[in-house]
Amino acid sequence: MSAPLLLAAAALRQLADALDALAAEPTAPAPPARLPPEVSWRERLWTCDPQVRIGVPELSEGVDRPKSWVYRAARGNGSCPPLPHRKLDGQLVFVAGEVRRWLVEHEQTVVPGRMVPLTVGRRL
Repeated sequence: MSAPLLLAAAALRQLADALDALAAEPTAPAPPARLPPEVSWRERLWTCDPQVRIGVPELSEGVDRPKSWVYRAARGNGSCPPLPHRKLDGQLVFVAGEVRRWLVEHEQTVVPGRMVPLTVGRRL
């Protein structure tokens, strides 16, 4: 064999040995898959299945009110009927569809700068 072929064969043998050594080393675990950002209850309350049941912390986050507001709304505060709820082992449980309906029925639309209620419809 000629000298250049011997040199190439030796280089290839070194490369093969290096690759075998790398293959024998334990591999580092793959980095964890990037999870999508967590969707808050402010969005999930309006997009989840209507039968989803949620607790006080989730509803509190969903309506951006303190937990005390949730307890008062469930009790009823005089101006609105009680927020529909159930009790499970003494804990309040809310059905998302019922909460959404109650919120829409009892929200007040406020027009900034108006001192009297806005009347919509024909005047007679």
